[in-house]
Amino acid sequence: MVDVSVLVNTHNSREALGGLFDSLDRQSLAVSAFEVVAVDQGSTDGTLELLTKLASHRPNVAVITADDVAAGRFGSEQVAGDYVLNVEPQMRLFPEALQRLSHWARTHDLDGVAGRVATGAEAIPDLLLTDSPALDRGALPELLDAAVVLVRRTALAAETGEGLARVGVLGSYPVLTRPRPEAGEPVAALVQERVSARWQDGRLLLEVAGTVSTSLGAKGEGEGEPSVAALIRSATSGVSYVVPAHSELTEAAEGRSWTATLELDVATAALGQPLPHDTWELDLQLTGPGVARHRRLTVGAASCPPALLPTGPVVVASVDGRLQVDVGPTRHPLISNADPAWGTITESAAGTLLVMQLPELYVVSGAGELEGHVALGSFRLRAWVSNDGQRAWLTTYLSGLAGVTPVNAMFGDCPAKPTGLELTISGVGAMSLARPTPAKPAPPAKPAPPAKPATKKPASGKPPGKNPTSGQPASGKPKSQPSSAKRPGSKKKPPAKKPTGPVAQIRRAIPAPLEPAIRRLAAVPAARNWYRRLTKL
Repeated sequence: MVDVSVLVNTHNSREALGGLFDSLDRQSLAVSAFEVVAVDQGSTDGTLELLTKLASHRPNVAVITADDVAAGRFGSEQVAGDYVLNVEPQMRLFPEALQRLSHWARTHDLDGVAGRVATGAEAIPDLLLTDSPALDRGALPELLDAAVVLVRRTALAAETGEGLARVGVLGSYPVLTRPRPEAGEPVAALVQERVSARWQDGRLLLEVAGTVSTSLGAKGEGEGEPSVAALIRSATSGVSYVVPAHSELTEAAEGRSWTATLELDVATAALGQPLPHDTWELDLQLTGPGVARHRRLTVGAASCPPALLPTGPVVVASVDGRLQVDVGPTRHPLISNADPAWGTITESAAGTLLVMQLPELYVVSGAGELEGHVALGSFRLRAWVSNDGQRAWLTTYLSGLAGVTPVNAMFGDCPAKPTGLELTISGVGAMSLARPTPAKPAPPAKPAPPAKPATKKPASGKPPGKNPTSGQPASGKPKSQPSSAKRPGSKKKPPAKKPTGPVAQIRRAIPAPLEPAIRRLAAVPAARNWYRRLTKL
């Protein structure tokens, strides 16, 4: 039995189809319980070819062409599902959308279900923030513009809502995301002025205050007061859940001021289930009578310690001026900015044991032991974060090579991140913790000497002539002097004196090949005297 038929109307939509079908493949509803009927309206960009290829790998996908519709070969009677959901190629369904829509419709015997849609930063209508098995028909036209509607197949002809006897709302879980063009600037919006965050009884409490940027519209008598609603939204998938909030709007000198108190229970925030491991952000918006279209406000940065809850570790971080609740954690470190005084290193028969107290970690009774790693360079050491219901501490056995190594930690789904400490191991194996030494700034680079200007040649290409009066080149630059020219103030070295003794004269008078023999004869006094008498030297 097919519960839901998803109709997709396409026209030159090739680029958007991949994302839509990927979200359909991820549905929690069984493949046999829903079908996808793609109706192509004469595309010329290869959309039909892509649809045919996608259908060849999916038994629940059928492709209909414009010719089939014109020939009467396709109509509501060819749709197999009890309920029909129309989507556009640019839409992306959340994983549990089809299952929750069909279950809500069957449980309350509804002809239609209006589902919540995420449209970027735009606020969500008040009626779509909660579940309702029965909706006032007067509100239906407004919802049809802001929601996606699952319609019973027998009521398909009621395009404007006529014939839909029973319509409900599924607001607890978003159905899909869709891009929506901006229809002018919002006329009312929240402006945040201060925010504080703290843990209490295992819940994250936030107090946010600010002003309304512009005046609110008039409200009818008995309609109540506007209020501030809160949602927690996944930074990865965009899925969001409503968070309990209490708010007050008061008249101020200029416009209205508002305060909102949020209570986030990580263990039940996902429709009674724990929030999945992901990074989440909190959004605030105005709801109620007299509220015109406006943008949501993402809660800004606030200081709050990480927590060790029975459901696991949670890190509250501030990134780019936004508050993030990292469940897992997935991006932000559980241990950061640690103090060397927190750690104690002791030698034992089992090895070198590090016990580091974690005084900034908020601990809830019932939280279990958390296993992870401490990374010292390329060494990954098993580590544990234990607690007694009030305090927490890290334990690990250290090992490594001599030198200074940063201490990184990895707990939960987050990769290894710096703890703010470094470990020093001496040549004899002694270990100590300290904060990293700030790097010295590099000395400023010396400026390069100015380049010498190149001598320009005359336009005619001829070498420059001499000045007829001074004999210098026409450019005015004096001629370079030869290296032997005497410079002012310099002294000329006297020439070296040549030896004038008889032996020297004999050596200059003989051929070079006989030089070794004459050198030996000159060393004999008798031979030297005989040669002097013979040559009269």
